[in-house]
Amino acid sequence: MPNHFHFVVKAPRANLSRGMHLLLTTFASRFNRFREERGHVFQGRYQAKRIPTGFDVSRVIDYVHLNHVRKGIYKVEELSGSPLSSVSILMNPDNRSVFKIVDGLKFFGYPDAIQGRIAYLDHLRRVHQLDAESKHFDYDWEVAVVAERAILKKSPHGLERPSDLPYEQIKRLDDDYTEVVVKRLLLEYGKTELDIKLDQGVAPWKVGMA
Repeated sequence: MPNHFHFVVKAPRANLSRGMHLLLTTFASRFNRFREERGHVFQGRYQAKRIPTGFDVSRVIDYVHLNHVRKGIYKVEELSGSPLSSVSILMNPDNRSVFKIVDGLKFFGYPDAIQGRIAYLDHLRRVHQLDAESKHFDYDWEVAVVAERAILKKSPHGLERPSDLPYEQIKRLDDDYTEVVVKRLLLEYGKTELDIKLDQGVAPWKVGMA
């Protein structure tokens, strides 16, 4: 994006913070040197979301690649020439750097050839046309996170009952689950969190959600 970026990164070791520090400081140093400027380039610390085990990583990559399209910056067919998207790197082998982009198109089951590149653009076009893919992405992600936590709360130490967990951990699981359910119901009723504040009183849709 023009003012921020998205990465899908696989860290073989628990050293993501160190890697991001090296990347951002190196980029900022060279950026300032090239532009003959001084000061901070990035605002604040980076944000990271862990992809839950079993979650379809290809959906995350599609989400990132279609970010420009959702924001109206590019059309799908324009991504192959965009300097702001790694789609252009997948589409143009001659422009590829030393970075390995998850085995490229092979990650999606497409050959790294002309027909594979055309197929992947068609794939992105189909995903974009399915409104539900974008609207439900965050919800699906949150469900996966909650489901994973629900499994982990039992598996690490053979715990069988939620009461065996520390209170704060149980509370976090309950809060996460409640948040996901509320967001799902808001989606079904065509409402937003702002509507909860604006629509005062006992509104019929609120009663239905309850």
